[in-house]
Amino acid sequence: MNEFIICGKNILIGYEKKPISYNLLNFNLIKNKLTVLLGSNGVGKSTLIKTISQLLPKISGDIKIYNKNIEEFSQEELSKTISVVLTDKISAGGLTVEELVSLGRQPYTGFLGKLSLNDKLLVTNAINSVKLSHKSNSFVANLSDGEKQKALIAKALVQETEIIILDEPTAFLDISAKVEILNLLRDLAQNHNKTILLSTHDIEYALKIADYLWIINNDGLFCGQTEDMILSGKIDLIFNNNLLKYNILTNTIENKFQFKKTAFLECNDDIVKILITNLLKRNGYKILAKKNDYDILIIVMSNNCFIIKNRLGEVREIEGFEEFEKVVSSNI
Repeated sequence: MNEFIICGKNILIGYEKKPISYNLLNFNLIKNKLTVLLGSNGVGKSTLIKTISQLLPKISGDIKIYNKNIEEFSQEELSKTISVVLTDKISAGGLTVEELVSLGRQPYTGFLGKLSLNDKLLVTNAINSVKLSHKSNSFVANLSDGEKQKALIAKALVQETEIIILDEPTAFLDISAKVEILNLLRDLAQNHNKTILLSTHDIEYALKIADYLWIINNDGLFCGQTEDMILSGKIDLIFNNNLLKYNILTNTIENKFQFKKTAFLECNDDIVKILITNLLKRNGYKILAKKNDYDILIIVMSNNCFIIKNRLGEVREIEGFEEFEKVVSSNI
């Protein structure tokens, strides 16, 4: 049975007692799982993250950690319970990676920050765990964005908290760095008994790694196991317009195209079928599931050779995707 580590009941979030919305939020953060918070810009993801982390006061409601009201935690107790990684720019460019990560030991070393041999070992292990040992003596100012994010995660790790909360940890990173950071967080939850809550805009990859989803929109907060949220259709609550939808078959976010024509596709190659389907959709074709009244019939002869037949029975043989798109976009 899942254990709840942080519980929120009837939470109202905002700034200076001004609510973002008047919808009360309820949530349970599952112990030793990776939970991803999704939502459109401006809907309150960062505000919720900061409220749970006690960086912002809640307007109303109750937040409990292990059934203890969060307000009852001293700052030292809280810093030994939750570590936080925000999107704010690092103002520690003059520190080395090792020095930055060492700051995570302050809850244990006090203001003077004198490190014991055990503290130093923990710092080294944290740096190694994020695969940044080769940059240990490099200045933070000289790191790439992905390396800076790794250093901050190492700082959170050396804080030895069970809960790690991250606000947009993959913001401004290239695709390789994003995948590396998200895989690292997945590993921390799965193999190192960490409870991870992170917000992100990387929806498609988040759905691959998240145990649980929290989706926040103007109507409130919706929580559940990832596959349950997808099958129930709640995943589409992320989008604040009618232009996008989630395609469960391809695990992609798709544009809701306005289809004006229809096509039936005969293709035995799954990869080529996906490519042609996408090409046809962006050119206004709805792909029919049954071979009935179509505007065009497409038969894939090979990866680069296609036969196209229109409703008048006219047949054309096409080679290459470029020529194929010219034909289907010209209302044959």
